[in-house]
Amino acid sequence: MSLSLPSSPPANEVYIAEFSLDNAGDTVQSAPSGWNFIRSESTGSGGVADFWYWYTTVGAGNDPTTVTWQLAAPSNTDGWIACIDGINPAAPIDPNNP
Repeated sequence: MSLSLPSSPPANEVYIAEFSLDNAGDTVQSAPSGWNFIRSESTGSGGVADFWYWYTTVGAGNDPTTVTWQLAAPSNTDGWIACIDGINPAAPIDPNNP
């Protein structure tokens, strides 16, 4: 599952990736280098369940414009990456507060 960054990702900005999977058997096998897991949760049930994941990293200024997560099984996916300036890169979001 691949997501795009801006064409010239700025350094020292916090990037937060959020994406969803619709296959209950799917899990994230590996994240891009430097990306750290924040949290995951599921919503709904049966054929309408979604499985949400959040990851973060701090931009180095020379980051690739596309980053890829390896999934355990094929799944329909949807996601985005936010580039945020002026927040604490050590704790960009509270993982206990949705």
